[in-house]
Amino acid sequence: MYVFRPMYKKIDELCCIDEDAFGGIPGLDLDVKKEECVRRNYVPSFIVMRVLPKNREDIRQLLEELDMDHYDPFEYLIRTPMRAGQDNLIVERA
Repeated sequence: MYVFRPMYKKIDELCCIDEDAFGGIPGLDLDVKKEECVRRNYVPSFIVMRVLPKNREDIRQLLEELDMDHYDPFEYLIRTPMRAGQDNLIVERA
């Protein structure tokens, strides 16, 4: 289960500075202003877009380099320094 708590105040502040600076979060409708967005039984699209597929040929070696013993897309996203080219979203551990 994934629970997202968007920082609407920060999003609004950023959009006041540059309305094109924030393009949203793929798979989440932020217009409804929910305090929490819950996703059960599937990995949200914005995470899938940012991680290597679990069937990649060298995935085991890449996981070992990050000190991971199994494939966990969210944990991979947090541990890797890679960034997606399509936006400026950063995922960090709370």
